[in-house]
Amino acid sequence: MAISAIERGHKLDDLLALLQSRDDQPLPLAVESFITTCRKNARALKVVGTALLIECQDQATAEFVAEHKLNAGLCLRARVLCLVVRLAHVE
Repeated sequence: MAISAIERGHKLDDLLALLQSRDDQPLPLAVESFITTCRKNARALKVVGTALLIECQDQATAEFVAEHKLNAGLCLRARVLCLVVRLAHVE
């Protein structure tokens, strides 16, 4: 339930403040560990843009397009037959 709330945009510090306000004793070690893990994992991934996933007809085509000098930095291989192109690079 706590992770769902964080995923919906609730702040971890608000949860921590709520838990600390319920008792004068320090939080149990397991709770402190949970908060630390959530704080770390909340910053583990970052959306940096949107992309287009292109499926090629075969592996050779995917390799040819991905490795062509004109495409350097514009696309990446994804799986065997797919390429990923940032939408900013799509004309």
